[in-house]
Amino acid sequence: MPDMTQTDRRIAAIATGQLGAFTRTQAHDAGLSDRQLRSRVQSGFLIQSGPNAFRIAGAPTNLRTELNDVLLDVGDPVWCCAQTAAALHGFDGFALRRPFHLLLPRERSVVRWNTRIHRSERIDLIDTAKVDGLPVTSPVRTLLDLARVLPGEQLAACLDSALRDGGTNEDLLHRRVQA
Repeated sequence: MPDMTQTDRRIAAIATGQLGAFTRTQAHDAGLSDRQLRSRVQSGFLIQSGPNAFRIAGAPTNLRTELNDVLLDVGDPVWCCAQTAAALHGFDGFALRRPFHLLLPRERSVVRWNTRIHRSERIDLIDTAKVDGLPVTSPVRTLLDLARVLPGEQLAACLDSALRDGGTNEDLLHRRVQA
């Protein structure tokens, strides 16, 4: 693509604040039509990372940017949960890896490659957090989700991590379990 237009500059500015990615809606708001998006993908200026997400070609990619792309593509409301949230919270024994685990309200029907979608009837504000700008379930909600799938020793290591790193305390954990 020869010269960047003012619209391309707006898109680049948006993408800079979102690890190199942006949504179709953000592109429309900046003045790009779907036809223009397709043209920029075909020319190699953009990479389409999902049905509703795009990435500036040449922007650095890694697992965190890939997760960010999926979150943008799925759209709000969405939170990283289970093993993905454990990795983002820094729980011992967890590293960010695929498949990503995402939590959505029960009424949303979304399918994405290399992503496990979990749904919940109720997602209370107290059960949500942000880690480096990414929406995640809170450490306590993450522990409760992992309690269903992890063996006791691994869950104990997660709990120790959350307590040690200040992600929760015993009082809050007891209150959320009761709730």
